[in-house]
Amino acid sequence: MRILAQAVAAEVFAKLLSGSGASGQIQGILNTTGVGSISGTSLAYSGILDAVKTVEDQSAMVDQLKAGFALAPTEARLLRLREKVAGSGMIMTANDLGGYPAVVTKAIPDGSLVFGDWSQLMLLEWGILEVGTDPYGVNSNLFKTGLVGIRAIWTVDAVVLQPKSFVKITGIT
Repeated sequence: MRILAQAVAAEVFAKLLSGSGASGQIQGILNTTGVGSISGTSLAYSGILDAVKTVEDQSAMVDQLKAGFALAPTEARLLRLREKVAGSGMIMTANDLGGYPAVVTKAIPDGSLVFGDWSQLMLLEWGILEVGTDPYGVNSNLFKTGLVGIRAIWTVDAVVLQPKSFVKITGIT
């Protein structure tokens, strides 16, 4: 049950970042109107600092201790290899990016990065994670083969309380 719960949580996290908002899917930060946007073409250290400044310029940093980055492993590798300025160190060290924590996750699409004050993202849930078994299932083959279906249902939604508290960098090269 723990593994199933972790899988459901990972999917919810992915939708918090990039969900479309269509057909009952959570609308993620990347698809929320009002979230700042920066081109990631030839992303340099100045682009990382621009992302932070974009949020700060809007006075949208409600809790600086909750601010940070989320990026895909491909982009993390790129930024760990790229120097800030020749001889001054790498743009990303360990899980630090521009002086803020950085979470590296496959939940965000390749080529994208999000910076923001994560206290401005609210996960709403109606009830608890429900895990149930169905020995018969909609598919009658379960009964015939002696298998039991397992499903997990977690009814959630998300709200970006203040879209200007986030900025996305896309098309990172």
